[in-house]
Amino acid sequence: MQSGSSSNVYPFTVQTDLAIYQPGDQILVSGIAQPYTTVNAALSSPSGRTYIATTTVSSDGSYQLYYFTSQSYETGYWYVNLTNQGQSRGFSIYMASTSSSSLYSFTAQTDKTIYVKGDQIQISGAGKSYTTVKATLRSPSGNTYDTAVSTNADGSYVISFPTSSYYETGNWYITITNWGLTKVITIFLEPRS
Repeated sequence: MQSGSSSNVYPFTVQTDLAIYQPGDQILVSGIAQPYTTVNAALSSPSGRTYIATTTVSSDGSYQLYYFTSQSYETGYWYVNLTNQGQSRGFSIYMASTSSSSLYSFTAQTDKTIYVKGDQIQISGAGKSYTTVKATLRSPSGNTYDTAVSTNADGSYVISFPTSSYYETGNWYITITNWGLTKVITIFLEPRS
């Protein structure tokens, strides 16, 4: 008879619904973390003004935070920093001028955040029409796997990475780029039981 307990490991991940926003837009920040814990977020403007948000992670490990921007928000790169149980994740978003008509949104999301070795990792989203979307899958030890696809007329795309039973378990990072915009998604690869 064995004693002790095992616990599910929930990697701390974060993503936004867009990479570029305009003043007045709603910013959605979402991801996964350990259930019933607190995620704290700080959204900082280019001049250093900070907006704080907090949420409790749901029982399935998912969370969402919303920032409601106003027309007076500064344009430029804003920094988002999130913390959960001593872990920190940070990234930037761009707040564009409402008069800028040449901008497009670039989105990227995976079909799930936790995969089992042997699963197919699928990333979908939207970018600039008829352009190349490049993706790099990086293992916990730094091994990389690259691929690229073209966006459709409506800007949509789908990228797939196969996984192998020989792949490392742990947090993997997917860097996706399109026309100078970059998104980074964290996924967790666990052993097949």
